[in-house]
Amino acid sequence: MGVFVALAARLQAAFAPWAPNTDPTDVPKTHVVDVSISPFTYEITMGGMIDGRMCTTLPGVWEPYEQTWESCRSLRLENVGPANVINPWLKIGPIDFFSQETMASSVVAGLSSDREKALALYYFYITHRYHKGNGDNGSQGDLSQAINVFGFNTCGNSTLCLSDLGRKVEHTPSPGPCLPRLSPRGGKSDGTDVVFQWTPAAAADSYAISDYHFQLSDRPDMRWPMSPNFDKYISRTSDHGQSRYVLPRPGLLTHGVTYYWHVKAKNSKGVWGPWSDTWSFTAQGPAYPIDLGLKQDPATGIGILTWSPNPVGRAPARYRVYGSDEKGFTIHDAPYEVKLGDTKELANPFPANFVAEVAGTSLDVLGVGNLLPNANQAYYRVVAMDALGKRSGDSDYVEAPRPFIYSMPVTSAAAGRPYRYQVQAIRSLGDLARRDGARPKPGTKFWKIEPLKFSLTQKPDWMRIDPDTGLITGTPDGTGGPVTVSVTLTKEHRLVHDENAIVWGNEYEKEKTYEVVGPVIQQFVVK
Repeated sequence: MGVFVALAARLQAAFAPWAPNTDPTDVPKTHVVDVSISPFTYEITMGGMIDGRMCTTLPGVWEPYEQTWESCRSLRLENVGPANVINPWLKIGPIDFFSQETMASSVVAGLSSDREKALALYYFYITHRYHKGNGDNGSQGDLSQAINVFGFNTCGNSTLCLSDLGRKVEHTPSPGPCLPRLSPRGGKSDGTDVVFQWTPAAAADSYAISDYHFQLSDRPDMRWPMSPNFDKYISRTSDHGQSRYVLPRPGLLTHGVTYYWHVKAKNSKGVWGPWSDTWSFTAQGPAYPIDLGLKQDPATGIGILTWSPNPVGRAPARYRVYGSDEKGFTIHDAPYEVKLGDTKELANPFPANFVAEVAGTSLDVLGVGNLLPNANQAYYRVVAMDALGKRSGDSDYVEAPRPFIYSMPVTSAAAGRPYRYQVQAIRSLGDLARRDGARPKPGTKFWKIEPLKFSLTQKPDWMRIDPDTGLITGTPDGTGGPVTVSVTLTKEHRLVHDENAIVWGNEYEKEKTYEVVGPVIQQFVVK
C-alpha cells in the first residue's frame, strides 16, 4: 500500500480566495511512502510560513481571509496503492483537525482555567472561518465540516459550532485571581491612554511597507489578543500610514496588569514579515469610579449623584461627570455622531455630554433651575483623573428617577400678551436596537424612546397645554392663579422568544406591555 503526498504550490480555483496568490517560483513536490503497519504516522517538515497566523488577515465577518504567497500553501494526501487506507488524516501544526474532540483538546492543551479555555476556543474559531452561506445550514452548523470542508459559514451556525467546541472541553473551576507581576524587561505606562510606537520595518527588494498588524495580550505567549481593540491592521485605524497605534480611549487597560504586544509589517506585494520580539509593560493610571448612586429629595427635587474612588490604581485627584438621555452612552467632550438607524425623532450630531469637574465624590445633577450643562439627564457616568491629569475609563452608568419636571416655570402672565412656557421632563431615549419581528416594519432604530404625556389639572381658563410636547400657551385675560402641571411616562416591557432563531441574534415578541409611571406634578402661580 502506498500513500502519495503532494506539496502543491498552486491551488485550484476551488480553493479560492487563495488561488490567485501564486508566484512564478512556486515548485510542486511529491513523495510516496509505503505503509506496512497500522496505525502509521508520517511527519512532514515544512519550511516557510504555512497556513497560520503569519499569512491570514484579521478575523473577518463578511470577507474571506487574505492569503499571501508562502513557501507551501496546500498539502494533499492520496492513496495510490491497492489496499484501503482507513481514516487518513492530516494534522497540521499543533491542532488536530480530525474531529470536534481532537480540535477542542488540542486548542486548550496546557490551559487550566475556564477563562483561558474559552478565549482559546473563541480565537481558534474566528481565525478559521469567515461569513458566507451556501444554503446548507445543516453542514455549516457542524464544526468539523465548517472548519475542514467549507472554511466559512453563517453567523447563526457559528453559535452552534462554538457551542459544540465548548461542550467537548472538560471545564475546571477557575483559580483565584493572580497577582500582577512585572516583566523582567517591562516598564510602566503613564496612564492608560497608551501610544504604541515602533521603528519602521525595512522593506526587502525595494517594496514599500503598506501595513502593520498590531496585537496586544495579557499573556506572555501572545496566544490570543485581549480583544478586537488590540488586534488591528494599522491601515484600518486613524494611525494609517504610521508606525504606531493609539488606543481609542483611556481605561481599556487595567492598572497593575502586565501586558504584552508585538507587531509585523506587510509590503506592497502583500507579503507579511515575521512577528517582532514581544515587548511588555505594566499599565499605570487611575481606575474608574465605583458605587455610583443617585438619590433625589422628594421635597426639593434635588438629585445628588455620589460615587466612591476605586481602590485599584493611582489615587484620583478630581472627577469628571457626564450625563445623557441615551442609555449606555459613551462620554464625549465635544458634539459627536450617533448611529441612528431608521430613527426619525433624533438627529445628529448629539451634543457633548460633559457636566462638571469636581474634587469631591458627589454632585447635584437634578433639580429645577440647575444650570450645569447636561444636568437633569436620564443617565450619568463618572471619570477619575489623577494629579497628572491622566483619566480613567468611564464608570458604569446610573439612572435618574423619571419622569421629573425640571424646567423653571414662567410665572408672569401680562394681560393681552402671549404666554409661553415649555415644560421639560426627564425621559430616556433608550439605545439603538434591531427588531426583526417588529410590526408594521422591522428594522434598527431607537425603539424605546419613552413618550411623555402632559396635562393641566389646575389652571386659568385661558391656558392650554400640548399633551405631547408639554408646551403651555395662551393669551392672559388679566386673571391668574395656581397652575398644576402633570406628566406621566410610559415604559415598554417586552417578553421575547427565539422561535429557534436566537442563534441568529434575532428576537421575536411574544408579549408586550406598557407601564405608565407617574403622574409627577409641578405647581406654581401665574399673576
